[in-house]
Amino acid sequence: MTGLDHVLLTRFNLPTGGVEGLVRAREGWLRERIDLFERYCAPSVAAQQGAKVTWIVYLDPASPAWLLERMAPYAASGLLHPVLREHVGVPELREDIAAAVPEPGEALLTTNLDNDDGIAVDFCARLQAAASATTHTRAALYVTRGLVLSDDGLFQLDDRHNAFCSVREGWDEPVTSWSEYHNELPRVMPTIELDGSPSWLQVVHGGNVSNRVRGRLVAPSAHRSRFAVPLEVREPSARELLVDRAVTSPLRRVRDGSRATARRAGLRVLGKDGYADAKATLRTIRSGGPDGSSLLNLCFHGIGEPARELEPGEESYWIDAATFAEILDVVKGRPEVRLSFDDANASDAEIALPELRARGLTASFFVVAGRLDQPGSLTTAQVRELHASGMTIGNHGMTHCPWRGLDRRDQDVEYVAAREQIASVIGAPVLDAALPLGRYDRRVIDRLQGLDYRSVHTSDRRWAREGSWMQPRYSLHRGDTAAWVEQELLRPPSPAAQAKGALVGAAKRWR
Repeated sequence: MTGLDHVLLTRFNLPTGGVEGLVRAREGWLRERIDLFERYCAPSVAAQQGAKVTWIVYLDPASPAWLLERMAPYAASGLLHPVLREHVGVPELREDIAAAVPEPGEALLTTNLDNDDGIAVDFCARLQAAASATTHTRAALYVTRGLVLSDDGLFQLDDRHNAFCSVREGWDEPVTSWSEYHNELPRVMPTIELDGSPSWLQVVHGGNVSNRVRGRLVAPSAHRSRFAVPLEVREPSARELLVDRAVTSPLRRVRDGSRATARRAGLRVLGKDGYADAKATLRTIRSGGPDGSSLLNLCFHGIGEPARELEPGEESYWIDAATFAEILDVVKGRPEVRLSFDDANASDAEIALPELRARGLTASFFVVAGRLDQPGSLTTAQVRELHASGMTIGNHGMTHCPWRGLDRRDQDVEYVAAREQIASVIGAPVLDAALPLGRYDRRVIDRLQGLDYRSVHTSDRRWAREGSWMQPRYSLHRGDTAAWVEQELLRPPSPAAQAKGALVGAAKRWR
């Protein structure tokens, strides 16, 4: 096969939520990471032999000027293409790859490369040779052997499904190497594993989100010729090598094997988002309370007096305007609180928007597309006003029917057509959704993930995790007061309550 285009993909500091997001937003993390990038990552890409490669590096648009200035020479030299994005989903990724490769060949090969890692001089050439030889229309590729560099020495690691993952496929609707966790790609496509000499380098340092030594101790002198980056650690003695092979390395293998087994089981049962939620819950239990990534999502429906005929039971979700204003006063200045509005009621624009503006607050408004311009509901002009005021506009379906149990045709109406209609109103993509009546199951989640929604908001009454794809919310009811919100909801729940809520959410996703 000829005409293979190879694109490296690197997330430098894309905005993320949770603990990782908090770490990556720190000035010290950025400065350490750009130093590592310049020491290991960039030189190793520049030193590739016998392979042509395109490199896309994603950066937060809010990155400090000094970081962008450090990146500028690499862009000017043509080594990489810096792309500023707040969010990178499948559409954005395809758009950016197409822009970086304006004259595509017959096939596309994408490879993940972390910003603090390095690759051997023949890494890309080996991958391209294997990708060109395969008969699979889509396949994952892994170079299974690499090195781990730490203050304790250099270690050789055999990792069949490591983070330096690649996907070879056609140019027609590519999924890329970012479509799954790196060790989950073999679950969804054929896999090619390349053995041989170590061809990648992981660097263990203080700023790692996951920071531990793996593999067996080796002599750096045996590997320096294959890496155009410094392997500046001392040569281990014969005794140190013997002790590591006999005692220390087997213990590390047992530890890593147990971690990997638990992770695979968690991903199978809970899915990506549920697994991340479970990890956050465990951190909560260990620390005795929610960490800095915890969020309280408050959901409003109607405010004041309804101006349309309500669905059965809907009246209990309407609160009076005075109570609404008092609740806003309570949550104002609380960065852990997020506000949202469901159902596209006219009160969103007539009552909520002025009160939000008066306090400098923003919110997400989940619109029922089929209700627009109907009596008592938002007009298209009001939706545009909400969007122009800095509010997030999301999809709440076409008809406000429960999304659980829909066939494929009805899903297309509620998930796709409604989204497109709302996007045409605001002139911008609709990235978020809220589940009507809060009902969902595994089929709903799988389809919404396939449609690349940025987040999906539920009615599971528990705290959320910043950056999580699924966002549980507390819906406000008639009779709820500002004092109750302050005393009951704003008080972080106990670890036991958090764990119970996470289990309930996992059960819904699994059914």
